[in-house]
Amino acid sequence: MRGVALAAALAATSCSWCHDRTNDLLDPFRIDVAFGPGLYVDARATDFLALGAGAHYVDTAGLHGRFVGTGELFGVGLPFFLLGHTEQDMAPLLADASEYDPLRDILTTQLLVTPAVSFARCGPDPVSVAERGVRVADLGATATLGIVGIGVGFSPGELLDLVLGFVGLDIAGDDVAGTRAADAQGEAKAAASADR
Repeated sequence: MRGVALAAALAATSCSWCHDRTNDLLDPFRIDVAFGPGLYVDARATDFLALGAGAHYVDTAGLHGRFVGTGELFGVGLPFFLLGHTEQDMAPLLADASEYDPLRDILTTQLLVTPAVSFARCGPDPVSVAERGVRVADLGATATLGIVGIGVGFSPGELLDLVLGFVGLDIAGDDVAGTRAADAQGEAKAAASADR
């Protein structure tokens, strides 16, 4: 009985590890398509430098790492700062994904950015660099021309999380399936001990 419990725990760990690595593989990337009025462009190189010009108000659909969904995006861009607001309805693309947190997403117009003044972020949803975690180095760009737009993003921090995940480190804190597997393994060991 003890052998069966240990085998089940190992199988759960292996499966969960695969889920986590698959989710981590998706996390560095963002792509959105947008429909709505606007003449707008922006670019971000880390949380400390963002440039933009124009304005748009669009409905979006796309892939944000391990999540897929739709949203509404308002943005105004001026040199050296962007002001915007987003509302999103995102769902896991694969099973065993962590909860979606828009504050950690690669959204270039979510907040007012004032890198030239204080290297701090403020706006409707303030978030600190510490809260952004591995996403502080995110890169991204958005453009809307007329009624069609596109947004892309890449997260070097999430790429590092993917690489380190292969040796058991989770710097992004998003390996939900791995946590569940560890819990299952602990329960299996407890059951085996009680069976003695």
